[in-house]
Amino acid sequence: MSPVSERLESADAPTRPAVLDTAEQVCEQYFAFVWRNAQRLGVHGEAVDDVVQDVLLVVHRRFPEFEWRSSLETWLFGILLRVVSKHRRAVKRRNSQEPL
Repeated sequence: MSPVSERLESADAPTRPAVLDTAEQVCEQYFAFVWRNAQRLGVHGEAVDDVVQDVLLVVHRRFPEFEWRSSLETWLFGILLRVVSKHRRAVKRRNSQEPL
Protein backbone atom coordinates (compact mmCIF):
# COMPACT_ATOMS: atom_id res chain seq x y z
CA MET A 1 0.00 0.00 0.00
CA SER A 2 1.36 3.42 -0.92
CA PRO A 3 1.91 6.17 1.66
CA VAL A 4 -0.75 8.31 -0.01
CA SER A 5 -3.43 5.64 0.16
CA GLU A 6 -2.50 4.93 3.79
CA ARG A 7 -3.01 8.58 4.65
CA LEU A 8 -6.32 8.66 2.81
CA GLU A 9 -7.58 5.60 4.64
CA SER A 10 -6.48 6.90 8.01
CA ALA A 11 -8.02 10.33 7.47
CA ASP A 12 -11.11 10.78 9.59
CA ALA A 13 -14.28 12.29 8.17
CA PRO A 14 -14.99 15.82 9.38
CA THR A 15 -16.53 15.70 12.82
CA ARG A 16 -19.03 18.06 14.32
CA PRO A 17 -17.28 20.62 16.55
CA ALA A 18 -18.78 20.69 20.03
CA VAL A 19 -19.12 24.48 19.86
CA LEU A 20 -21.41 24.36 16.81
CA ASP A 21 -24.51 22.53 17.99
CA THR A 22 -27.10 24.92 16.57
CA ALA A 23 -27.65 26.87 13.38
CA GLU A 24 -27.50 30.09 15.41
CA GLN A 25 -23.97 29.29 16.54
CA VAL A 26 -22.91 28.50 12.97
CA CYS A 27 -24.39 31.78 11.76
CA GLU A 28 -22.65 33.78 14.48
CA GLN A 29 -19.27 32.18 13.88
CA TYR A 30 -19.36 32.25 10.07
CA PHE A 31 -21.16 35.56 9.45
CA ALA A 32 -17.94 37.35 8.47
CA PHE A 33 -16.96 34.46 6.18
CA VAL A 34 -20.29 34.69 4.32
CA TRP A 35 -20.14 38.51 4.17
CA ARG A 36 -16.58 38.62 2.77
CA ASN A 37 -17.27 35.96 0.17
CA ALA A 38 -20.50 37.63 -0.95
CA GLN A 39 -18.50 40.78 -1.65
CA ARG A 40 -15.77 38.77 -3.40
CA LEU A 41 -18.40 37.19 -5.65
CA GLY A 42 -19.39 40.67 -6.84
CA VAL A 43 -22.49 41.46 -4.82
CA HIS A 44 -22.60 45.24 -4.45
CA GLY A 45 -23.85 47.72 -1.89
CA GLU A 46 -26.98 47.07 0.06
CA ALA A 47 -27.60 43.82 -1.83
CA VAL A 48 -24.88 42.20 0.31
CA ASP A 49 -27.19 42.48 3.33
CA ASP A 50 -30.00 40.72 1.48
CA VAL A 51 -27.76 37.97 0.11
CA VAL A 52 -26.17 37.27 3.51
CA GLN A 53 -29.60 37.20 5.14
CA ASP A 54 -30.84 34.72 2.52
CA VAL A 55 -27.81 32.50 3.12
CA LEU A 56 -28.38 32.53 6.88
CA LEU A 57 -32.06 31.64 6.39
CA VAL A 58 -31.04 28.64 4.29
CA VAL A 59 -28.54 27.64 7.00
CA HIS A 60 -31.28 27.76 9.64
CA ARG A 61 -33.60 25.69 7.48
CA ARG A 62 -31.02 23.14 6.30
CA PHE A 63 -28.68 22.77 9.30
CA PRO A 64 -30.44 19.67 10.72
CA GLU A 65 -29.87 17.97 7.33
CA PHE A 66 -26.13 18.76 7.23
CA GLU A 67 -24.30 15.41 7.43
CA TRP A 68 -20.78 16.68 8.21
CA ARG A 69 -19.31 14.96 5.14
CA SER A 70 -17.64 18.25 4.22
CA SER A 71 -16.41 21.26 6.14
CA LEU A 72 -18.83 23.98 7.17
CA GLU A 73 -16.99 26.46 4.95
CA THR A 74 -17.55 24.27 1.91
CA TRP A 75 -21.23 23.84 2.71
CA LEU A 76 -21.74 27.55 3.39
CA PHE A 77 -19.89 28.57 0.23
CA GLY A 78 -22.08 26.25 -1.85
CA ILE A 79 -25.19 27.84 -0.37
CA LEU A 80 -23.73 31.28 -1.00
CA LEU A 81 -23.00 30.47 -4.67
CA ARG A 82 -26.59 29.41 -5.25
CA VAL A 83 -28.03 32.46 -3.45
CA VAL A 84 -25.75 34.84 -5.39
CA SER A 85 -26.74 33.16 -8.65
CA LYS A 86 -30.42 33.57 -7.79
CA HIS A 87 -29.80 37.22 -6.85
CA ARG A 88 -28.04 37.92 -10.17
CA ARG A 89 -30.89 36.36 -12.16
CA ALA A 90 -33.40 38.52 -10.27
CA VAL A 91 -31.39 41.69 -10.92
CA LYS A 92 -31.04 40.82 -14.60
CA ARG A 93 -34.77 40.14 -14.88
CA ARG A 94 -35.61 43.39 -13.09
CA ASN A 95 -33.29 45.41 -15.33
CA SER A 96 -34.66 43.87 -18.52
CA GLN A 97 -38.20 44.90 -17.56
CA GLU A 98 -37.35 48.59 -17.11
CA PRO A 99 -38.38 50.86 -19.98
CA LEU A 100 -35.55 52.32 -22.04
